[in-house]
Amino acid sequence: MLAVSEAAKSIYVVYKSSNMDKQLITEFVHSIVAQLGAWEKFEAGTGVMTYFYGAFQRLFINSGMRNELTKLKQTYPGYKVWVC
Repeated sequence: MLAVSEAAKSIYVVYKSSNMDKQLITEFVHSIVAQLGAWEKFEAGTGVMTYFYGAFQRLFINSGMRNELTKLKQTYPGYKVWVC
């Protein structure tokens, strides 16, 4: 979800936490597998667990949230962006 606070001069990118036992177990299993090499690798020698990379792609990139955030940044150019 995206939100704007004109009073705080801020744009918020908000994700909800895990709320189901099945999701928590899935995250746990993926974290164990990540120890064995299930990572998305990036140029600077960094990486992220494949599970969270996929979630980011679905929730931020593919859902259109990235495009909406870009529009908000253009509408409110001096605002801070907070990710919660």
